[in-house]
Amino acid sequence: MTHTSIRQDAIRLYRELTAACNTNDLDSLDEILGPEFVDHSLPPGAPQGIDGFKAFRNAMYTSMMTVATIEDLFGEDDRVCARITVRGKHVGPFMGIPPTGQSLSMQIIEITRVRDGKIVERWNERDWLGLFRQMGIRWSQPAKEASPA
Repeated sequence: MTHTSIRQDAIRLYRELTAACNTNDLDSLDEILGPEFVDHSLPPGAPQGIDGFKAFRNAMYTSMMTVATIEDLFGEDDRVCARITVRGKHVGPFMGIPPTGQSLSMQIIEITRVRDGKIVERWNERDWLGLFRQMGIRWSQPAKEASPA
């Protein structure tokens, strides 16, 4: 394969991944992700591999009915970089946070790597703090104790 055809394949696979995630079509992920798939961005303690990714995606979709829009997408060799906006509504518990009914949106920068016609690695950076704030979660600094006089 040429560099151009590898890049085109990587972009096609990323679009297929996004479409499958947007409809929670977990079965399609077996055709898109390689058996050695590693997601470097799953929450701590989440299982790795295709099954771990499916579980995380299902939790995101069922708790927030998320749909991703690809804003920018480009590739180089076997990697794709995307800027996506995820929108949804908080309709079910997520990471211990009860449903709020709030409309949510989050920006994500994501990189995937392809080998042998499958996505084998994924990295992303998400604005988790912004998402939790939209759910009504607020963090505050603990009060400082007064110094003894």
